[in-house]
Amino acid sequence: HPSGHPAVPASSTGNVYLTLMLSLSSPSDLTFIADGFDRLLNNSHESLNTYMPLTLERLECMEEVLILFLKFLGNEKFLEHILERSATSYVTPLCFIMLHYEDLHRCPPP
Repeated sequence: HPSGHPAVPASSTGNVYLTLMLSLSSPSDLTFIADGFDRLLNNSHESLNTYMPLTLERLECMEEVLILFLKFLGNEKFLEHILERSATSYVTPLCFIMLHYEDLHRCPPP
């Protein structure tokens, strides 16, 4: 295949993206995805804990990031990669999101 990844047939559900996501096993791909999730999940508390207010904008799609992260954890290779790296770097932002969920998603008054 030209991109370096083998062609992945659609699963019985017909979701090619989910099938491709679950078939990722290259260490470089897993590291790239894990680093991205690390940055995205840490955005919630980093945007509230900066020295200069409003220097880091908060993501408005945190629910989607959490669902995508959960779907990626369905890939056994990705889960092993996360656990081999440092699972605590993911536990901290997930706990912060759980504790401050209502505050993070409360709409400001008009």
